[in-house]
Amino acid sequence: MKTTTQRLAGAVLPAVAIASLLAAGCASDFSGSSYSQSSARTQQVVYYGEITHIEGATIEGNDGVVGGIAGAVVGGLLGNTIGGGSGRSLAAGVGAVAGAAAGAAVEKGTTKQNGLAIEVKLDNGNVMSVTQTAGSDSFAVGQRVRVLVGADGTTRVRPF
Repeated sequence: MKTTTQRLAGAVLPAVAIASLLAAGCASDFSGSSYSQSSARTQQVVYYGEITHIEGATIEGNDGVVGGIAGAVVGGLLGNTIGGGSGRSLAAGVGAVAGAAAGAAVEKGTTKQNGLAIEVKLDNGNVMSVTQTAGSDSFAVGQRVRVLVGADGTTRVRPF
């Protein structure tokens, strides 16, 4: 016969796995070749230039709600296994709050991405810096590139 803790662990572990996959699935693609649905069939201004500097950058993760909600559920369930009576309710509440904070931190960490800060000297003499993930494109100092700027300000660097 399974104990309450064993049954709870059997329910909690799949919930944690699903929440982690959902949080990772919420990560956006910030590469130059990724376009949002709203930018399809919209005009973009194209500038030409040469890469003058590239450095690594970190694109922060999502501050979404999936991780927080999943963490609150898991924390509340785990807290509910502690003690009895009003102590159990208090432990469930504390577990839910702590779980929400932990879940939000996990979501932010799993959706964080490595990126590139690409500095481009445009043919018109201006210098522009764009931060994006590399995606399938490769970049090098001295490389000729296109810089595409959408009406909403979304800017991307693409190989020429």
